[in-house]
Amino acid sequence: MANVTDALSGGRMEEHKLAALNQLKNIFGLGKREAESITLDITSKVYRKRLAQGVSSGDLEFSDSKAAFLQNLCEELHFDPQKATEIHEGTDAPLFPEIYRQKLQQCAADGVLSDEDVKALTRLRVMLCIPQHTIDAAHSDICGSLFEKLYNTASPGKLPEFRLVLKSPRRRMIQSNQLGGILGLTVREIVEVHRSLAEQAFRQQAEVILADGQLTKARIEQLNELQKQVGLPPEYAQKVIKNITITKMAAALETAINRGRLNMKQIRELKEASIDFNSMISEKLRENLHKKTVDEIFSSGTGEFDEEEVYEKIPIDLNINAEKAKGVVHELARSRLSNSLIQAVALLRQRNQQGVVSTLNDLLACDKAVPSEPLTWEVPEELADLYTIYMKNNPAPEKLCRLQYLLGISDSAATALGETILSWGRGREVCVLT
Repeated sequence: MANVTDALSGGRMEEHKLAALNQLKNIFGLGKREAESITLDITSKVYRKRLAQGVSSGDLEFSDSKAAFLQNLCEELHFDPQKATEIHEGTDAPLFPEIYRQKLQQCAADGVLSDEDVKALTRLRVMLCIPQHTIDAAHSDICGSLFEKLYNTASPGKLPEFRLVLKSPRRRMIQSNQLGGILGLTVREIVEVHRSLAEQAFRQQAEVILADGQLTKARIEQLNELQKQVGLPPEYAQKVIKNITITKMAAALETAINRGRLNMKQIRELKEASIDFNSMISEKLRENLHKKTVDEIFSSGTGEFDEEEVYEKIPIDLNINAEKAKGVVHELARSRLSNSLIQAVALLRQRNQQGVVSTLNDLLACDKAVPSEPLTWEVPEELADLYTIYMKNNPAPEKLCRLQYLLGISDSAATALGETILSWGRGREVCVLT
C-alpha cells in the first residue's frame, strides 16, 4: 500500500510507476483482486483530493468542458471512469454533495449568506450537477443548525446584527423570519425550526410540571398556558404531554413489578382503561411477571389450577409466547411438587395442621399442571398422618381421592383412617408422630 501511495504522491500515475507496481505485485504474490483493491483505495483518495483542488482553484469551473476535465483526471491517475462516477453519486460518501456542503459551511460561518455567496453556491451546484433535493437537505441541515444556535443564544437586545427580542410568540416568529431570511432558509424551514425550539422549551417545563406523572386539572391549565407562551401548536403539545405521562407511568409500572406490587387483576384493569401495558413493559419483565403469577398460584394453598386461565388468558394478557409460557408452568410445577411433600411433613412435625392442609393443596395444584406418579417417603406413617389431617378438613372428594393416590394410601388403609376419624369425632385432634 505504501508503494501505491508513493507512486501517486505527485497527484498522477506515471507509466513507469505503473509498471513497477505490477512487478511488485508479482514479487509479493498478490492476487489480482487484492492488488486492485489496494490500488482502488489509494487512487480514490487521490482522485477526491485532486477534484477538490480543481473546484477550490477554479480549474474545473473555467475549463472548456467539465466532462473533459474529469476524463483527463481519470487518465492521469489510470482511474476507472465508472469508479469515479460511483464516487460522485455513491450513497455512502457522495463527493459532489460533500464539496457543496463544505462550501456552504464556509459561506455561512459568519451567520450571513451574502449575494456573492449565493451566486458562488449556485455556480457550484450547476457545475457539479447536484440535484435540488440534495441542495435543500444541505441548507436545511447547516443553516437550520446555525439558526437554532443563534436563536438559543440570543438575549433581549444583546445580539449584534440581529436585535433579537424573544418575547411574545408572534414577535418571536417575526424575528425568526428575519433571521431565517439572512441565513437563506425557506419559510417552511423557518416554521419547522421555530416549532422544534418551541417544543424543546415546552418539553423542559412540562417535565417539571409532570414530575410524578399525574395529570390533574390544575396541571392541564398550567400546561395550556405554557403552550401558548412558547407558541407551540396544540397537537404537538398534546403529543409531548402524552409521551411524558407514558414514560413516567412505564417507570412506575416497572418499579411495581420488580417490588411485587402488580398482579394480573390490576394489569387487566389497566388494559380496560385503554393503557397499553405491553408496549410500556419489556418482554423479559412480562415473562418474569408471568413466572411470578404462576408461582403464586402454586403457593396459594387452594389446590386450584385453571388450565384456561394459566395456559391461555394470562399469556394473552401479557402478550408472551404461549408455548414458552406453558413450559415455564410445567417446570415450576415439577419443582414445587416434590418440595411441597417435604414442606408438608415438616409442618406435620411442627403440629401445624392448617399449614399441612394448605401445602397439600399446593401439591395437588402442581399435580394438576403436571400429573405425577405416587410419591415415596421413608416414613410411611407420616404419609398416613398427612392423609388423615387432610381428610379431617372435609375436602372435595376428587381432591381427597387424588391425594390418596399421590401418597400411596391403599383403599383399605384410607377406609380405616376414615373410620378412625368418625370414631374420634370431627372436633378432636389427630395424633401425629413425633
